[in-house]
Amino acid sequence: MSEKETCELNKWIAEGVMGWRKATQVELDAQSRRDDWWIKPGGNSKNSTHMQPFLPFFTADSAAAMDVLKKCADKVGLTRHAVSLACNQGTWCVCEHPPIGNCINHAMAETPELAICLFAKKLFSK
Repeated sequence: MSEKETCELNKWIAEGVMGWRKATQVELDAQSRRDDWWIKPGGNSKNSTHMQPFLPFFTADSAAAMDVLKKCADKVGLTRHAVSLACNQGTWCVCEHPPIGNCINHAMAETPELAICLFAKKLFSK
């Protein structure tokens, strides 16, 4: 995966899964900010601690990726399915499976963080 594709995936995860949003120009002006800033999930632009100039790097940061995996588990748990993360011969796989049965949705990558993010995009794009 190219660096550009990784950045686009990271942005998609932030907005589509984790609830981050890009600050509007009005919000930026109110805080006297000029660059692209992001507002944390549940936050608002009136509180500067809810804003930051960068997103967590979900595709590379283990702790951030685990937060994404938890969102995935919460979503599939509504259907009584489970999510598992496993490594086989250096390839990481995230799998959704029913209580009894085989994997019905999965994503594979060279790192657990990337596998989690690819799986989340598939899951939350449905």
